[in-house]
Amino acid sequence: SFKANDTIEIAYDFSRFDDKPEKIDFDKRDNWVGIVPSKIKSRQETENDAYDTNYLRMESKIGLGSMQARRNGDNDTYYELRVFPKDNGGEQIGIGIPISITSNE
Repeated sequence: SFKANDTIEIAYDFSRFDDKPEKIDFDKRDNWVGIVPSKIKSRQETENDAYDTNYLRMESKIGLGSMQARRNGDNDTYYELRVFPKDNGGEQIGIGIPISITSNE
């Protein structure tokens, strides 16, 4: 659980990833890990991109990153961290990791 504007630290390892549903492009850094409201059920990148509240780009197969926990205008509490192999199309990799983001009040 995070409060709005907390820093979310993310460690990732795609060294054994089998490129399904598609290869992650680390060279262009076109991929992203984003915070998306759980109520968004689509696995399509374009729909998730329309609702993400923050994201980070992965620079290599193994790494660390961070981003601020941000809530949407609906003040939803339940979100997921979701991974996409590229921007502007494609499908979510694996399943989302549930997180909650509460108000800092």
